[in-house]
Amino acid sequence: MAEESLQQSPEQSLQQSPEQSPQLKFIKSADELLEIKEEKEDGGELKKTLGYGIIFILALNFIFDSSLFYVPPYGVSFAGKASLLSWLLIALIGIYIAMCYGELISLFPSSGGIYEVSKITFGTFTSFIVGWLNWLTGNIGVAISITAGLEVLIPYYSPTAYIIKAIICFATIFFFSYLAKLGKDIGNTLIFYFTLIIIFALAILIIPMIIDIPSLTSHGVLSSHVNFHLFKPFFPNDDGKLNFALILGASFFACTSLFGLSAVSYLSGEVKEPEKTLPKVFKWSMITVAIITLLFIITSFGVLDTKTYTESTSYYSDIVQTTLGSYGSFFVSFLVIIAGILYFSEGLGWILSGPRLIYSIAKDKLFPTSFAKLDPQYQTPVRAIKFQAKTLSLFIIVVYLMYLFPKFFKEVDPFNYFFFLYIFLTLILVVITLLSIPILREHYPEMKRPYKVPFGMILPYIIIAILFLIVVFWIKYDEQGLLVLISAIAALLIGIPIYVLLVIYFDPDVYLKLKRFLIYVNWIYEPFTLSKEVKTEIYGKIGELAGKKVLQYGCLRSKFTIELAAKVGNDGRIFVTDLSDKTILHLIRKLEHKKIQNVDTFHDEHQINRIHPHIPKIDVIISISMLGHIQDLRKVAKEMSALLPDGGRIIFKEEVDQLKFVPNIGWLAQPEKVVEIFKSEGIQINFVYVKRLLWTDMYVFGIKSKYDVPVV
Repeated sequence: MAEESLQQSPEQSLQQSPEQSPQLKFIKSADELLEIKEEKEDGGELKKTLGYGIIFILALNFIFDSSLFYVPPYGVSFAGKASLLSWLLIALIGIYIAMCYGELISLFPSSGGIYEVSKITFGTFTSFIVGWLNWLTGNIGVAISITAGLEVLIPYYSPTAYIIKAIICFATIFFFSYLAKLGKDIGNTLIFYFTLIIIFALAILIIPMIIDIPSLTSHGVLSSHVNFHLFKPFFPNDDGKLNFALILGASFFACTSLFGLSAVSYLSGEVKEPEKTLPKVFKWSMITVAIITLLFIITSFGVLDTKTYTESTSYYSDIVQTTLGSYGSFFVSFLVIIAGILYFSEGLGWILSGPRLIYSIAKDKLFPTSFAKLDPQYQTPVRAIKFQAKTLSLFIIVVYLMYLFPKFFKEVDPFNYFFFLYIFLTLILVVITLLSIPILREHYPEMKRPYKVPFGMILPYIIIAILFLIVVFWIKYDEQGLLVLISAIAALLIGIPIYVLLVIYFDPDVYLKLKRFLIYVNWIYEPFTLSKEVKTEIYGKIGELAGKKVLQYGCLRSKFTIELAAKVGNDGRIFVTDLSDKTILHLIRKLEHKKIQNVDTFHDEHQINRIHPHIPKIDVIISISMLGHIQDLRKVAKEMSALLPDGGRIIFKEEVDQLKFVPNIGWLAQPEKVVEIFKSEGIQINFVYVKRLLWTDMYVFGIKSKYDVPVV
């Protein structure tokens, strides 16, 4: 480690051997630094409680949901009865995609699901985008399903009705979030029963279409309501090329079930023997859904004509009226209630599985690491669950604002808009997942694969090409296609600055590069972050500096160092340490230019773990924007205490809650632990917060004392 003094040239003083410059990953959570591990073999990991039966039922719920109660008319409107081919195409593609998920998740079974796979395949940036899109898509799915369910169950549309519906949504979200926190099987049990309701409702629809029950009970005649003449005309027009395009475009709506595969993957960390269980679950759940879906589509197309199918507000009610005759009235009311409940319950599975995604991203330090903390009693990611509940509530608010103020949103139908966006984002995730199969096989050919999907080196590319054509033709022939495309691109782009902000906070290499860049532009923002008001606050707490020895722990602004040098005078001295070589070089040149002789500078690449060993006894410690990046705070606090006399003062100044949503890193997120650590080293501290327009100034004032004295 080299010491920079004014007697050396900057270039000479910064020469170091590679052995002296290890790369340190220094941004950690406070829990990690206190050796409180989130995952331990002795019960500190997510509990593996899900066997084949329950995970299969959950997968059916995630994949099946209630889409058959509202999706088929979209396809018929687009391509007529020929949309049957669209459903057949997506059924075949969906089964293969499910098998791809089976191979990938059996390779890397964790609570990170497909996010974990993308991290290994593509790296940090793409995995974050995958996590971001998964999280966004899941929340959209919950918002549209719960609100649509209440539109069916409570068919009133006044402002008061919408407020009541919103309150019901909030109550449901927080209730299921509470179940997720407890880690109880009751949440999975409710979803199990909802899945049975889906199957029962479809049975009420499908069986009477296949078997004419009134004719059988009244006359003993076995017949069917399915009339294949209603399939005519099968194609919407005589142009073969146009029919091909419309069939592909209609396939877009049938893709709604594909997101369920991602949702299932985030439960893999809680599945017993996931390498064996999950491939079977993915494949057979999708096959089951495909068979029931195709059976329903074929029979319903043979019961209702095209006009009724597309113009009816409740086409499944028309099916019941047609097939059950005099019994139909009762079953229509019953089925409408069931449909509303199923709409409402459709997104509940994401409330249980979504926090696992946040938990995994947080463990990778691409989200505040406090969200990776498990509840010590229930071993569930309680902070991630709470965050999920709050953000879901925001999505609900947006949906109901669109209902309440349609003119402001240019009469865009909230359900259609978010439903189409949901499918579009799902297809992006599916494409990234499909690419992982050939890439991983090429890069890791010797890796043992518990399950291997056939034709993995070529078929994923073919399916991606088909999905691309589906999206192109849907955008071309759907009036909302362009709006949804722009929205999806915007959603993708929003994730990029979020990623950049998080990386700046959590990645040491990026943080150092940013510090080096800020050297040349600090004159722009220094008047804001180190304003006259801020410096008055600092000097007021530190007291008289004349003749004092001051440690400036971290140097972000050279002007402030020069000002400190003037305040301590010729009888005092400033010691400056920083982990950026460029920052120290810049400061040295400024000091030489101004002929300042009472400042010693030290480039300390290990600053986040210590106080530089060449620092002598001092009277005051001042640190700007450094506390959040300290790794071993206990060691740093101990060394600070050793250098200070009784009554010696310390101050940290930080900016927190930046832009009101950027997460606070490391120790900034847990001030109570900072107090505990410094107190154990004989330094009494307290926190003062001053709110600004775009951030909050946080001051940490401390005084070394054997007694528990208040810091004023």
